[in-house]
Amino acid sequence: MVAKEWLKQVIATFDDMVLEEELRLKVATRLLDSRARVWWESLKGHFYDVLSWSEFHREFDEEYYTHFHREQKRQEFMQLNQGNKSVIEYETELKDLAKFVPELVGSEEVLCSKFEAGFNLSVRERMSVTRNQSFKEVVWLALRAEKLVLEGR
Repeated sequence: MVAKEWLKQVIATFDDMVLEEELRLKVATRLLDSRARVWWESLKGHFYDVLSWSEFHREFDEEYYTHFHREQKRQEFMQLNQGNKSVIEYETELKDLAKFVPELVGSEEVLCSKFEAGFNLSVRERMSVTRNQSFKEVVWLALRAEKLVLEGR
């Protein structure tokens, strides 16, 4: 998952810099080290003259974000609940996992439903969620409910 986060940071940096497509590949490959550098050296022997940034991105994902990893993240997302975590910790973990399974999230409404379904009973009982609330509003309601639980009300 380190590789996925690395690529995400690289893409965000390139977007901030408004870096052109043809430069993205050159810059990204200069940033590779260790195992990734060896992988790139092997790959470029086959594709370097014709490999585009999007092809590099696809090859990188296939190498470092395998079907096994995607399935693992899918299972973690599906099984996630608040458990012993605070509302903030639960929210952070949910949003982090949601990045890996966008096909399961689909919309803010689906994310809200998943979030609500995973709350501890003590938090859920103190919330009054209505349809069409934003994720931010649901988080706020959950934080308020958690505060009531901690205060013993």
